[in-house]
Amino acid sequence: MKSIYLILLIFASNICYSQYKNAIKQTTSNFLEDPELQNSFSAISIYDTNKKEYIISHNIEKRMLCASVMKLISTSTGLLTLGAEYRFKTKIEITGKIKNNSLYGDIKIKGGGDPTLGSRYFKNNNFISFFRKILLENEIKTIKGSIIYDDTYFRVDIPDSWIWEDIGNYYGSIPNALSFGDNMFDIYLKSSSVGSKTEILGTKPKNIGINFQNEVFASSVKKDLAYVYGSPFSKTRLIKGSIPANRSRFRVKASMFDPKIKLIKTIENTLEEMNIAVYKKNIKTETLLKQYNFYSPKLEEISKITNKKSINLFADHIFLEIIKNNKGKVDWSTASNFIKEFWKTKGINTNHIAIKDGSGLSRLNYLNIQFINQVLEYMYNNKPMFMSQLSIAGIDGSLKYINSKSNLVSNLYAKTGYINSVRAICGYLKTKSGRILQVCIVVNNHNLKFTAINNKLLRYLEKIQINY
Repeated sequence: MKSIYLILLIFASNICYSQYKNAIKQTTSNFLEDPELQNSFSAISIYDTNKKEYIISHNIEKRMLCASVMKLISTSTGLLTLGAEYRFKTKIEITGKIKNNSLYGDIKIKGGGDPTLGSRYFKNNNFISFFRKILLENEIKTIKGSIIYDDTYFRVDIPDSWIWEDIGNYYGSIPNALSFGDNMFDIYLKSSSVGSKTEILGTKPKNIGINFQNEVFASSVKKDLAYVYGSPFSKTRLIKGSIPANRSRFRVKASMFDPKIKLIKTIENTLEEMNIAVYKKNIKTETLLKQYNFYSPKLEEISKITNKKSINLFADHIFLEIIKNNKGKVDWSTASNFIKEFWKTKGINTNHIAIKDGSGLSRLNYLNIQFINQVLEYMYNNKPMFMSQLSIAGIDGSLKYINSKSNLVSNLYAKTGYINSVRAICGYLKTKSGRILQVCIVVNNHNLKFTAINNKLLRYLEKIQINY
């Protein structure tokens, strides 16, 4: 009798499962047949982590622009190769000798590629406070030599595939051995009536040696639509676009190609506050008196912020540190090849993907969602903590501001991606029945506004959550 009940239970379970699958297939068909998406190209994977099978696999082998979903690849690779406990290190070396509160020598700050140095995302880990403490501890009141800034740990150029529209803006900052303050500076503008030209009030930090051509006008639109253009080899920046009208002081964020300048300005201000003079004399001594190491937060903390806040600079630093730590040589191409080879060792096919950076800013990053799904599955089985590193719908990160009544709230853990004509959401979904699905939906070449395309993807995923 028990065996009959068991057979009936299995039979009923299979019927229910079949009904779930059919409901999801119909939902997917409706999404793909949406008239507003007929000129776009979509790829969708819905994967049951327990049954280890695809519920939906639409165009999963096609190469797609996935934008910031690339960060998911960089951070997962970093956590596996560098380790969750890994910390970046910045060295402070004091050379020469200290006599009567005077340092007869230099202080050398040796960058170690720490993206969090002076970052607004890690204010509690304060490098300047650490530097100040060293001066006080050694009772240094005068520096006869110089402050030397060593950024030779690695040097990279802007990736060839980054576009002109991006590189001058804060999200287009490139990694540096002495990255500081998120490698950005602020431009302050004043606006008056709609249609009038704005006035540049100044920058923070001040006196950074850049001239500005201002073509920003006041607008009735309540958004920052001002963009900064310029190359790292130019001392001129063009600012175009608009900012809201009648603002007495409006901040526009721009990338700083040489963040060492910002660090120098900050150190100089600190020394001035401490009434410490630097004479910059050429004191010939290489005698190492003392060395201090300043450590970044753990990589798992940096990775979490990278994914939730979608910080391009952090992702690219992790991307390059992976290759620096494993090969020594640092360039975009070598890092890309290493990451592809790494995932091959995990049994994942990387022959049909193209990686140009770690952040997803390049328009030549092409991933297929089968690859993304396999990475998600590997992390789910081997680094379950990775799930919490992604944005949680309705709670934090790029998915924080969704409808509070949505069934996705607290159930969708995902990395989002967005550039012009591209929207992507990839991660994990807890369904109404308690299952865990790996989901990835990417739409390329759409012509919808962000809110419209975003809502379509979220509504689709909500139906999956309810029906499975």
